[in-house]
Amino acid sequence: MSGGSQTFRDLIHDVRTNLRTLGKRAVLTLLGVVMGSCSVVALINIGHNAAEEAAAIFQGMGVDTLVAQVSNAADTRQTSPLPAGITQLRNKVPDLVNIAPVALMGNSVTFKGRDISIQLIGSTPPLKQALGLEVHEGRFLSEFDDQATHAVIGRQLADELSSAGTPVRIGDTLRVQHALFQVIGVLHPRFASAIAPFDPNTSMFIPLQGVSRLQAWAPVTHVFARAPGARPIGSVASDFKHGLRQLFPGQDIDVLVPQQIIDGLSQQNRTFTYLLAALAGISLITSGVGVMNVMLMSIAQRRREIGLRMAMGARPRDIRNLFMIEALTLTTFGALTGAILGVGLALIYARVSGWSFALSPMSVPLGIGSAIVVGMFFGLYPALSASRLQPVEALREDE
Repeated sequence: MSGGSQTFRDLIHDVRTNLRTLGKRAVLTLLGVVMGSCSVVALINIGHNAAEEAAAIFQGMGVDTLVAQVSNAADTRQTSPLPAGITQLRNKVPDLVNIAPVALMGNSVTFKGRDISIQLIGSTPPLKQALGLEVHEGRFLSEFDDQATHAVIGRQLADELSSAGTPVRIGDTLRVQHALFQVIGVLHPRFASAIAPFDPNTSMFIPLQGVSRLQAWAPVTHVFARAPGARPIGSVASDFKHGLRQLFPGQDIDVLVPQQIIDGLSQQNRTFTYLLAALAGISLITSGVGVMNVMLMSIAQRRREIGLRMAMGARPRDIRNLFMIEALTLTTFGALTGAILGVGLALIYARVSGWSFALSPMSVPLGIGSAIVVGMFFGLYPALSASRLQPVEALREDE
């Protein structure tokens, strides 16, 4: 074959022949590239799905929801904001809707002789919209239940109370301390929000005024509201905090904004993903060193062949291209195989962790591209070394 007139088809044929000659060394190098590409794709997807899962916990309550925590100083005995106070707050901050004060307390509920520890939530009807709660059976609290002994329970709590063999039905009576409450609704199961101080699935909701039946002082611990308007939620949160300070004089108010937490969480997860990608890059560099070692060994074994090609008219760039295509073939096949394996491993990890799997858009291109770039970079030096050999020296050293 004449090096000066070598066609691309001839070049590919030579590459295939040379790779078969490398045998086990080529396979080991290929495995290194596969593992490097697999690590990049798998780790990026795992980090991406971890970020999506964490963000979903916050978004389950709604990004336009605001949660204000009230300090409840010991010398302050206001049990709940008056309706006039809520109206005043709504007038001062017209962007707020579904304002719902909450009195949170730990307690236990008894049903048919079965006693379970719960979180007791005293609140008002707007809490349903503020938290995005859905009723599975019955109804939620209404304004007509203020003086009634009605209760709405979470789905998980209903299941736990029913485990004694007698299911909880609408109209059944639950006992909390010395008070009896009638079940009027059961909530639909939902993700527990990381920003809410309670889990709706295991909680019992009663009218805010009903908390006074259980203890003399029932302080409001939180106030929920939504800000669905176009105004920046940070500005609304500032006005919300200022209005609550007037409604709860002498108490510290801390307003949490889910969107701000989500943004901060997303930034942290991006940093975490970059860290995982950097760790995967180490394995890619290791595989690149393997490519370079195999190419150098191949050149050492084929010095006479290189000398013959040059003596027959092959140009240095032809020799360089021959070895670069060998490196490209190895790394491309390994990168594609590793990307497929990486997606599969990330999918398995998500299933085992109970996550919903979503493919990161950049994982596969980055995994394949980085593996090819690393392989070509480490294959460049051996290719250039081969192209700089002198035909006479190569033939003489092989004799």
